[in-house]
Amino acid sequence: MKFLSCLGIGAIVFLFSGCQKEENSEVDLLPAATQNGTKAFGCLLNGKAFLPNGNDGNIGGSPYSVVYEPRLYEGLLTINAFRYTRKGDENSYQSILLFADSVQRPGRFSLSVKRAEEALFYDAQKPDCRFRARETHYQSGELVLTRVDKVAGIISGTFHFKLYKPGCDSVIVTEGRFDKKL
Repeated sequence: MKFLSCLGIGAIVFLFSGCQKEENSEVDLLPAATQNGTKAFGCLLNGKAFLPNGNDGNIGGSPYSVVYEPRLYEGLLTINAFRYTRKGDENSYQSILLFADSVQRPGRFSLSVKRAEEALFYDAQKPDCRFRARETHYQSGELVLTRVDKVAGIISGTFHFKLYKPGCDSVIVTEGRFDKKL
């Protein structure tokens, strides 16, 4: 009887460790949370790794950009990342945009739509489920700037947010990190 009891406990431990490993494997795909301008961006989008890829068609063609305008809104920060979900299909892209105002130094910024602080999400495969500030029913989250170095031109941080809109799947972003030299 003791043997069966130990076997049952061992099976439960194995099952839970397997679930933890699967979650960790997605996090392991993300770049490290650095603060030295490595051009890193990544997050978990509904539990799956979101890494920028492709060419957005803009000048420079980068799938990830950080723009800091110190004179707008007392320091406007815009973070934009997109990816193609199916290789070779230009109509299969998703994009994440983050905005924060009054950025002068490291700190915490609520992503709950005050002035320019918000999180946006778009999936080209679900055009009716575009999450924009004024159309999103529920939005919460936080952008944490860990480095705002105007002399070196480096901005780094972490983020997480949740978006909900009736008739659409919720968007839950966790483990977000970025690091960019301007």
